[in-house]
Amino acid sequence: MGAYLEGLVAARRQRLARMHDVAPLARKADTPVKRDDSTGIMTRIGTVEARLSELARDRPQQKADKPDHSHPFVAAILGVICRNYAVPLPDIQGPSKCPAIVQAREVAMYLCRKLAPISFHQVACHFGNRNHASVLRAYGKIDRLRMADERLDRKLSELESEIQSPRIHGK
Repeated sequence: MGAYLEGLVAARRQRLARMHDVAPLARKADTPVKRDDSTGIMTRIGTVEARLSELARDRPQQKADKPDHSHPFVAAILGVICRNYAVPLPDIQGPSKCPAIVQAREVAMYLCRKLAPISFHQVACHFGNRNHASVLRAYGKIDRLRMADERLDRKLSELESEIQSPRIHGK
């Protein structure tokens, strides 16, 4: 047990030494510890982890992480999907796995990719900074379902025409 805890402490020291912002904490965690003092080690590890999470929260978000909502189709698509599926925008952009929300999100991703001239990565940024592979999967799934399900095809056609109508864009 002692060797295991020493390994944990050594790994923690290395990780802290690499982080410029927490250099003072690395020196604190470097103090010698008796083998039987596992509670002290765990307390120090907890303190260091709490400080690391504080630093992560305090780190300012980079502007590149935020999606660019300037494309007119993205806002129009999200508005139409929210209205037609009765799902609030934060739920569509959030992590929910509720089937109704997932379907609305997948349809919105499909329409964004199909109607707006933006990449899969850019679409993913509009949906809670997801991975582009999630958008690719949703696009493929809705495309397959559209070919197989006539009702879904009609609904998507209606949504596309509503999104492209002049009253949505204020033309």
